[in-house]
Amino acid sequence: MRTWILSEAAGRLALILLLIIALAGVVLFVLVRAYNRHLDRVVRGEERGTHSSLPDPASAADGIYKAVLAGICAALAIMTGALGGQISSLHSEVSGLRSEIRSLRQELEEKEEEDASLVKNVSFEVRDPNYKKMTARVSYKVLLKQYSEDTALTLRLDEREIPLEPLGGGAYEADFKLGLFDRFDEEVLSITEDGITRTEDPWCAFTPFWDLLPVPSLECSLSFSPFSKYGGSFRVCTEYPREIKEASLTYMTEGRDLKTVDVTEKVRSQDYIDLEKGLKIGNDLTARIRLVTESGLVITDQSVLIHHDGTDLDALESLRWLDQPPLEQLCWLNPYQRTEAETMAWGYGLKSVKAGRNMYVCDINNGEYIRLRGVDFDHGAKQFALTAAATGSCEVTLRLDHLEGPVVATLNIKSTGSLEKYRSFSTKVKNASGVHHLYICFSKVEGDVRLDWWKFKQ
Repeated sequence: MRTWILSEAAGRLALILLLIIALAGVVLFVLVRAYNRHLDRVVRGEERGTHSSLPDPASAADGIYKAVLAGICAALAIMTGALGGQISSLHSEVSGLRSEIRSLRQELEEKEEEDASLVKNVSFEVRDPNYKKMTARVSYKVLLKQYSEDTALTLRLDEREIPLEPLGGGAYEADFKLGLFDRFDEEVLSITEDGITRTEDPWCAFTPFWDLLPVPSLECSLSFSPFSKYGGSFRVCTEYPREIKEASLTYMTEGRDLKTVDVTEKVRSQDYIDLEKGLKIGNDLTARIRLVTESGLVITDQSVLIHHDGTDLDALESLRWLDQPPLEQLCWLNPYQRTEAETMAWGYGLKSVKAGRNMYVCDINNGEYIRLRGVDFDHGAKQFALTAAATGSCEVTLRLDHLEGPVVATLNIKSTGSLEKYRSFSTKVKNASGVHHLYICFSKVEGDVRLDWWKFKQ
């Protein structure tokens, strides 16, 4: 970092300025002495007249003063420019130093948190998948920096509390069951010693689905010309190719199936598949890969291979789904008790967001809906109430069994003045009895709407 404001060039200019002033003083002194000697000689009669080639001291001093002043102004202008550049450079250096200080402060805080943590390492292993029940076992291990014989660990996962067994040497382990589609990312570890409990958030995120299923992806080497000529090959990549029992490839264009071919051996050997020739394609060529595993699971991936308008295919998301018979519903949903809005078998478009300890449904647009399976209205519902907050308005339509099913109620949500201010909206219900699938559909949406919970009354 520079420690002087004056640059080397500005310093040289200052030195030159001082030399000019000193030189001007010397010249003026010499001229005055010479003029005074001339006057002395005139007085002694050694010379006649007062005329001399030497300039008058006052005139010489005035000329020298003006020249020196002009030089000083020029030097100051040059020095000011140099100082401006130096100050700008110093501002840049200060900004860089501030950024470095922030980074160092953040690193120091992270180091302090790491040093304060009792957890040295966390690891997990997902194993023993049960594809009928869609579950797997998780082996969760924790290694502590400090521990004693009285140290006890408990893993809090959602509403479950799972004790960890000591293995020795500060290592602890828990073995528990987790749904294949459950996301493990909000665990809290409680460490108790000498009657004092502290909690830590190891943040060990994973979803068993991605670790245990042969989820496919495409690796492509394709070419396309404006005259609908295409070529190349692609490969279906999966981490467990030997688990694939059957694999089929369906070429599609504009949503229509063109041709289906068997690619089982290509997928199992991870070889490239040459594009089928002679297909009459429209604006796109899409591949739908259907994989059947040895355990009977059916996984489908649908990806665009070629697009005529030059769309960046890397920016397009693949469609991927698991063809699995729906699990039997263990019990019917009771609509006559408070039900959180994020409770759903399927939600189209809208989002569920967590705020502190609460959750709400938001980002609602026209045509979006919530579907609930197996709702038991018993002998019949008479009223529906929904708690919401809105800065606009929305129309809620309740339908039975499917999106075009009979309408049993219509509810209008109006502005509550703030998204933090919730109030209850209610409406009458007709012809809702027995067990049905319930669709909560949204239309005429204006502004932002948030849903908290709903309830029917008999």
